Amino acid sequence: MLRELYIENIAIIKKLSIDFHENLTIFTGETGAGKSIIIDAINLIIGSRGSKSLIRTGEKSCFVSAIFQDISAELVQKLRDLNYNINQQDDLLISREFVEDSKNICRINSRPCTVSILREIADYLINIHGQYDNKSLFDINTQRYLIDKYSNNDEILDLYKTEFLSYQKLKKEFEKFNQDEATKKRQLDILEYQINEIKNSKQILEKEQELINKKQYIKNHKIIKDSLSEAILILDGNENSSGLNVLLSKLEKCLIRCENLNLDKIKNIINTVQDIKYNISDFSYELSSLISDIDFSENDINEIESQLDIIYKLKQKYGSSCEEILDFYNNICLEFEQIKMSDENKEIFKKQIDDKYNILNKLAEKISKSRKQASEKFVEETKVYLKELDLKNIDIIVDIKNTEINIFGKDRLEFLIKTNIGETFKSLSKIASGGEVARVMLAIKNVLSDNDFVGTVIFDEIDIGVSGNTAYNIGKNLKKLSDKKQVISITHSAQVASFADKHLFIKKSIFNSQTFTEIKDLNYEERKYELARILGGAQITDITLKSAQELLDF
Repeated sequence: MLRELYIENIAIIKKLSIDFHENLTIFTGETGAGKSIIIDAINLIIGSRGSKSLIRTGEKSCFVSAIFQDISAELVQKLRDLNYNINQQDDLLISREFVEDSKNICRINSRPCTVSILREIADYLINIHGQYDNKSLFDINTQRYLIDKYSNNDEILDLYKTEFLSYQKLKKEFEKFNQDEATKKRQLDILEYQINEIKNSKQILEKEQELINKKQYIKNHKIIKDSLSEAILILDGNENSSGLNVLLSKLEKCLIRCENLNLDKIKNIINTVQDIKYNISDFSYELSSLISDIDFSENDINEIESQLDIIYKLKQKYGSSCEEILDFYNNICLEFEQIKMSDENKEIFKKQIDDKYNILNKLAEKISKSRKQASEKFVEETKVYLKELDLKNIDIIVDIKNTEINIFGKDRLEFLIKTNIGETFKSLSKIASGGEVARVMLAIKNVLSDNDFVGTVIFDEIDIGVSGNTAYNIGKNLKKLSDKKQVISITHSAQVASFADKHLFIKKSIFNSQTFTEIKDLNYEERKYELARILGGAQITDITLKSAQELLDF
């Protein structure tokens, strides 16, 4: 439901905020006051083409926004599919701005969007019907959807679609077995080469990190070995220099001489020096063992480099990581086995497809039968509304033709109309008269009001060219439709306007050589005078006032 529309700097509208009734909102006013601009602004919200020429003279930008409430579950799902997180109880804010020196800016709940996204969600929000506006009901996919809703086909259609997707998957897999032998042989040769290439290197792939670590260790082994050798030299010394062990031995002899001279306090120091000598001997032994363990040849380095090079080449062909390569390997092994499937298994597979098709066909037959029955009832109800709307010579049928089985069943369904006796039935979109189009739409909307997911329907001058009882019946049908969904109508008919739950009067005024559009929400007395104006023109008389009051009080 459209709760509020805000328009700024579009054509003769400076700033305008419009609140709509949840049932029937009617616009009346003088020609040129700005009624068509309101429709243009709503069209911008649902993705219609716009341009900078809409910008009010003297301004640099124009802006329109709309707030929707009580949006349908179908729209919520559509928005989520488009990555807009919204719940059914949330308000939906759509805005669009044209700036003189840049592109137009569109937003959904303050997040940027494109015009094409607005068009995608348009049919979930608003249908506009007028002399030249024909929206979703002209689309045969929508017509099929509405008949299915009218038929309560949701459950069987969900089952059918699940089976159809399973059938498609089976067919796609089976196509692999229907390749000619030469193609199959080439494919098997390629797969076998790839399988063997990866299989022969699987152990290398699985120890990639180990190889990288070992390479780094080998790279540093000379530094480690030299450092350890230097440490041993410091401890043990060589023919050119004395190590710590030699120096400690000399220290020990000096101290022992002192001990022999009866210096008792020296004894503890001698013991400590001897302990240090033993520890240094242990250190030297352990460091020598470490050096002996560090024994890598040039061949070891070359072998590791060779294995890492194999991994690098495999990554260039089969994946950016070892995990991806092994996943690829598992997939091509499966594909290889599938292609090698025997003719016997192929026949079993074919039987599965045939069985699935038979299930689909039975479900499609049920769906077709349900559609045909619903279509007959739909046509009967629509004709009743058409007669009320003074379209007695118009006839309507739902044309159902068989097609190949597809995601929707096996029917091509289309609403066909015949506008005059003796003419042939034509597509709904081919109706010539704009006035007839809008009234046919009103009839169909009333019949399908419980099934159509669109929350708001707008009729632009649906009453054009009619008056009296026909106009009254149009108003009555608008009112009836508004019990099920929000209806907004622009009218020049007092009979139609008299049914309004909210009557908005549009007028224009001139101030400082500029034209402005204003909207007034009329109370009962104001409505009476407005209906009298429509009935009698500029001259409002007691008779027209009385007629207006009768319309309001009827």
